[in-house]
Amino acid sequence: MKKTFVLVFILLIIKLNTYSQISFVTIASGELPLTSKPRLSIDIGIPFTIVGPYAPIVNNSIFIESGLFVTNNGFIYEKGDYKYIHRTLGLSIPIRIGKIMKEKYYLGVGHQFNFPFHYKLKRFDAGTRKNKEIITKEFFSKRVSKYQPCLEVSFGIMYHKYGRFSIRAKLFYTDFFNVDYSETVNDLEVKPYESIAISQHFGITFSYSPGL
Repeated sequence: MKKTFVLVFILLIIKLNTYSQISFVTIASGELPLTSKPRLSIDIGIPFTIVGPYAPIVNNSIFIESGLFVTNNGFIYEKGDYKYIHRTLGLSIPIRIGKIMKEKYYLGVGHQFNFPFHYKLKRFDAGTRKNKEIITKEFFSKRVSKYQPCLEVSFGIMYHKYGRFSIRAKLFYTDFFNVDYSETVNDLEVKPYESIAISQHFGITFSYSPGL
């Protein structure tokens, strides 16, 4: 039974649109710059092409698509003796439009509407993944922004029988954290994210879409 479930899960992932993303941030705590690390994540979902060569509205020169995706956004940095990994899982609705060139290549722009529903903070020893500790794990957490949109630019190659291969650059332009969030520590009200500044948060995404 367990092997059957794993097989079905693998086949479902293959069938769905899959994104592999590398995220980068420039981050500081107060005036102190923090050492950030690239973070690898995977997003999955169901795309829907509205306009395109093989879409409900046929057009061989442009495409318009949307869909529903489960996203995994976050970043890694080191502070003192520890490495911290912040991440959110969310639902994303992208809107993309692109120009098809020579019936094979395309160049596109888009916007993702991301709505996080789960937040997790993990801590390890600096420079390793040893001594893992889960600091926070919350559904619909008030610690992070309720809306984490991003802009994107993409380039890809289309093959009707085999699908579409894409590379996409994404820029998140709102705060990851809810800077107004407060909690009580030792009978004092503090805002733990008020001094954390993320000046750049972007990602490079590689994706494969089974079909067009």
